[in-house]
Amino acid sequence: MTSKGKDTEIISISLPKSTAREVDRLVDEMGYPSRSELVRDAVRGLIKERLELARLEGSIDGVMILLYDNKAARDVSDIRHSSMHLFKSFMHTDFADHTCSVHDGACKCCEILLFSGDAEEIREVHNRFRTTKHVEESMVYLA
Repeated sequence: MTSKGKDTEIISISLPKSTAREVDRLVDEMGYPSRSELVRDAVRGLIKERLELARLEGSIDGVMILLYDNKAARDVSDIRHSSMHLFKSFMHTDFADHTCSVHDGACKCCEILLFSGDAEEIREVHNRFRTTKHVEESMVYLA
């Protein structure tokens, strides 16, 4: 990492070519002045989401939705099984005719998990899903 002025730090990231093309398309389509501004906006959104989840305490109920490349199926299943006490119901489907936008040519899977449990445990499971390789999205919606 290098420094750029007092309030800005330059970092470098690597993206698959298809994702970089999508970033460029979004920059043009949404009117961002640069890739950097799009990435800054996305990071701010992630930070806000994490802070909102961090404030939750006690028992919470809701839905977790996962979209992932089939390559992550075993890892997702292992995480889900280790936390079945939190999940009241779940549904899994494969989008076999759809190619994954992040990992070219792979089957995309979707899981919808209905949860009820301790906020800290929900955060931990959500973090595990979100940081699993080939998981594209892990979203939490509170009831």
